[in-house]
Amino acid sequence: MATYALELFEAVPALDCVYVPIGMGSGICGLIRTRDLLGLHTEIVGVVSTEADAFASSFEQNRIVTTETANTFADGMACRMPLPEAFEIIRQGAARVVRVSDPEIANAMRIFHEDTQHRRRCRCGGAGGVVAGARAPAGAQGGSGAQWRQYRPGAVCAGAGGSLKDPE
Repeated sequence: MATYALELFEAVPALDCVYVPIGMGSGICGLIRTRDLLGLHTEIVGVVSTEADAFASSFEQNRIVTTETANTFADGMACRMPLPEAFEIIRQGAARVVRVSDPEIANAMRIFHEDTQHRRRCRCGGAGGVVAGARAPAGAQGGSGAQWRQYRPGAVCAGAGGSLKDPE
């Protein structure tokens, strides 16, 4: 996972913030370690589903918290029990972990599909939808968006398995 992190930071070196989905933590851990090794100051924000929020709860409580279920259709992010090694890296290196609902994930996936279908082939799995859903409210809070023009956010829309479970 550090390979895609290095490619991202080399392609866009002045990112202010990167939103990354969390499944078992390999993607976000790769971004954190690569950022640190490159001496960058990019803020790393983890994103989880509200239906699989063990990492968010763990981050908030500064200890590993498990959940009984992880019933999200973005099943690449369906983590009930954070790995201690990944949690420690995230705890030390992430700015925060945010939650996004399954309807927000589905809506973001729809927007990605509609926006890209005529220009290029693009597939957005549940993880990408989670990231887009997490970014949308932040940008929307800016009103005209003037204060966001100098802000360089990035979103990692891969990793976390990229698979979806049919909603029941």
